[in-house]
Formats: sequence, structure tokens, C-alpha cells
Amino acid sequence: MTISRGPFRIFITVLILILARPSLADEPGGPDAPSRTKPLWELRLFNSVVRLPLYRGSGEYKVYFLPIPYLIYRGQNFQSDRGGIRGVFFRSEFLETTLSFYGNPPVDDEDTAREGMGDLDPIIEAGPALKWFFLGRHPRKYFYLRPALRWTASVGLPDNFKFRHRGWRFLVNLIYQYDAPWDNNRWKFGLNLGVDFADRRYNGYFYDVPEEDALPDRPIFETDGGYGGLMFAGNLTYHINKRFSIVVYGRWDALAGAVYQDSPLVEEKNNFIGAVALIWNVTASKRQVDSRYQEN
Repeated sequence: MTISRGPFRIFITVLILILARPSLADEPGGPDAPSRTKPLWELRLFNSVVRLPLYRGSGEYKVYFLPIPYLIYRGQNFQSDRGGIRGVFFRSEFLETTLSFYGNPPVDDEDTAREGMGDLDPIIEAGPALKWFFLGRHPRKYFYLRPALRWTASVGLPDNFKFRHRGWRFLVNLIYQYDAPWDNNRWKFGLNLGVDFADRRYNGYFYDVPEEDALPDRPIFETDGGYGGLMFAGNLTYHINKRFSIVVYGRWDALAGAVYQDSPLVEEKNNFIGAVALIWNVTASKRQVDSRYQEN
């Protein structure tokens, strides 16, 4: 799969990878005792190797290696980290409302199940999300339910820069994160269990086979909207020192029972994603903020 087809495509690919990369845990500090405050902002370099399927259900994978600089910002109403960019509109001991963003890299059709159907443009997603801390907030432990509704659009590249609406997604995730397991501040781990729903337009963008693209081994297919699969992910972080951390991430996507599972474009009903990263904390703000509401 070749991603680069011009400067715009390179830019969008990097941007989408920043949004779409696995949400690995990363905590500054590390060896020292936990603090009730964290820097307002931090500049880090995320050096990762990530193996991703071209799309969910694809039998083809792509390995990405990208050193990506990113900014962690822990503002009252605006935050950013490797999990994305979000605005925080309301926050309490049990609830938090945000605006979140996500993305999916472009997909070339050469040597894939989509051969001859045309490339898939990169996808961006944005929409509101709710975090429900049903057991309340606890220092350095985060356990919450996060439903999110996202508007999706493709970005036409390399010929143009047009945005085309591609439907809606609704996701529900149960997330657990523990910043100091075994009372050891060098370690951190997290678990994420999620279910995915999408409308017919979104599913059709990835899995429909129109009549003009049908082949003897790729029959016509039109999907419905509805259940889109289950995912389970885990991450483990080890803080080498205040400057460097190592992160290992794994995710399983299970598509059995998804409304599009019978599409000829679904080659695998189980996708396994893996990543390893070295994070360098380059610099940080001297100003500190309350860490109780900050997961990163």
C-alpha cells in the first residue's frame, strides 16, 4: 500500500495517524512519588512502530513508523494528548462532557480485496462524548463508561481537498486505567472494552460492493446500519526515568455478528493490532494544574 501521492496526502496521512493511533497510556513523572499536580502543557516525541489493518476486516496490514511530536495540554476547557483533541464543556465528580476527534488513514486498492474499486480517502470523525465515572473519581485510578457520537467525513485526496459526509458512528467504551499498579510508580496499565455502531452510509463506504465493481469472487453487496463489532485493548507503560517511557499496546477487533460481516471485502473477522513506542518528554510548563481531572 502506498500512502504518499503528494504533499497534501502526506500531511493528511500524518494528521490521521496522529488521531487514529492507538490510545496508549503515558504518564509523565514515573519513578518519583505521585503528585497532585501536573504541568499545564508538555511537549513530547512519540516514536512508534504500529501494525494496523488497512480497515477493520481487511486481511492486509500496514506497518507505520513515525516519530510524531505532540502536545499535551491540560486546560480547563480544552485538552489535547495522544488520545486526540477535545473540548471539555462540563466536569464534575461523576460526569464529564467533551468534544472528541478520531481518524482513519487512506487505503489504496492495489493488491487488496478492493482492487479496481478505487482508493478509500482518509476519514476524520468528530462529535460529543460523555465520561461517566459511576464509582466516582479516584487519584491515579480511572474507571468510566464513555459513549460517543461522531460525525464522519472523507477528505478527497490527492485530486482535491473536498470533505464528503460519510455517515455517523456511535461507540460505547468501558475504560479502566491504573497509574501505579503494585504501588510502583514506574508502571501504568489500562484496559478498554468497546462496542461500535454505525449507520448504513458509513458502513457502506468501507464494505459495499456496487454492481460495476462486482467480480465472480466479489459479488454485489450492500450493508445495513447497526452493530459494527467489538474491541478489547490493553496497554502497559514503563517509565525508564523522567524523560523516557516505553509503551506496549495490543488490540483485538472482533467482527463476528457485525452487519457487514458477509461483505466480500471482509477477509478477516478478527484483526489484531500491535504497537510499541518510546516516548521522550522534551520539555514541560512550569505552571501546574490539579491532576485529579487529568488522565494524561
